[in-house]
Amino acid sequence: MCAYSLMLDDQLVAEAENSLRHSGVQFQLWLQQQVEDLLRKQVTKRPHHSRRRGLSDEQLAQQLAQYAPLTDADFPELSKSDYDTYIRTTSGRITKGLEKWL
Repeated sequence: MCAYSLMLDDQLVAEAENSLRHSGVQFQLWLQQQVEDLLRKQVTKRPHHSRRRGLSDEQLAQQLAQYAPLTDADFPELSKSDYDTYIRTTSGRITKGLEKWL
């Protein structure tokens, strides 16, 4: 067993202790069970990624929903000379790792 220190609102703890006292349950044991249950759910629902199977569209959409959508302002302006340099250095080359998909 590991021990962790948690900071909880005093009034909230007092209210929880009062409501649990009527049922005969100790607050500390109840809280430990709640945290363990949350951790178990988190560990079991975590997708197992492998190189062969990625996320489904629904799983990916759910993960990406927490991020703001990209806009044109998120990308720096690319000058013509920068673009010409990029084309010259990447022309005729396949991105590393992409050849296995071709």
